[in-house]
Amino acid sequence: MKRKRNFVISGVLVVFAGFLVDYAWGTEENSLSVALMVLATVLFLTGAIIFVLNFKE
Repeated sequence: MKRKRNFVISGVLVVFAGFLVDYAWGTEENSLSVALMVLATVLFLTGAIIFVLNFKE
């Protein structure tokens, strides 16, 4: 059950990061765009790490 939950959490983080990147490309303010890109990168990497660590258990 924990493994399935980790897959769901990982997927949600990656999808949310994708929405943030899509929104950041559409914003006109540079500082907001950069902040959203950094946040999206952190979320994507966190999701990827959870996904990879899920196989090591």
